[in-house]
Amino acid sequence: MCTKQSIGFIGPGVSLLCLNYANTPTATAVLLTAALCLSYFSQAGFLLNIQCWSRTKCSHIWGTD
Repeated sequence: MCTKQSIGFIGPGVSLLCLNYANTPTATAVLLTAALCLSYFSQAGFLLNIQCWSRTKCSHIWGTD
């Protein structure tokens, strides 16, 4: 789980830093897409499990009742 969240937090940052070296619109689109895709790894841990366990009680768990 820690590895997935590390990818989810570090991966988008590295992709966005690489935008400085993108010379074409295609490279820019690829890097932005990579940043977005890698950011979804951060949702692969405890956040997903809480939402899957209790769909009807999710607001109670998160305290947004």
